[in-house]
Amino acid sequence: MKIAFIGTHGTGKTSLCLETAAWFNRNSKHIDIVKEIATDSPALSINDATTIGSQLYILHTQIARELLAAERFHHVVADRSILDNYAYLKRKFGPHPIEGYLFSEWISTYDFQFLVPIHYSLIGTNIRPEDELFQRDIDGLVLKLLEEHDVSHHKLTIPDPSEGGKSFIEQVKETIRKSSSEEFPLD
Repeated sequence: MKIAFIGTHGTGKTSLCLETAAWFNRNSKHIDIVKEIATDSPALSINDATTIGSQLYILHTQIARELLAAERFHHVVADRSILDNYAYLKRKFGPHPIEGYLFSEWISTYDFQFLVPIHYSLIGTNIRPEDELFQRDIDGLVLKLLEEHDVSHHKLTIPDPSEGGKSFIEQVKETIRKSSSEEFPLD
């Protein structure tokens, strides 16, 4: 089973990856996490200063790391998928020929893609800028790519605690339990 958390930066995808991996481990399901390539490779030029080389490295490394993880583990959780990684390339450089392969071949390798919406004010980090316009541009491109390529995904809804709304991790667990042939006890 391969799961990816997708969307723009600053939405909590990394935290959801860690929570999902912990849940799998508690249920005796060994899992590997594919970390976000851009933040795992600090020498890359990213954001507005990115280069086509950096973006292609990120896309190809994402695929390579997912392949390696899937060879070693039955369960893989990815902090991003190729879809949102491609959105960063497309924002800066426009369409690229790799788009055909990404969406005709690789996108179908994900069992679950969870779209994490923007739900709090952006906090800049040493990797991503505190630039809400940039964040929203990527969010819009991700949504457009999902629609244009009819990509199967689950959009997480922002929980409203006053109405008993389920947290993102609760929504993820519920979706996996309902859609998977594997047994996952309630916890």
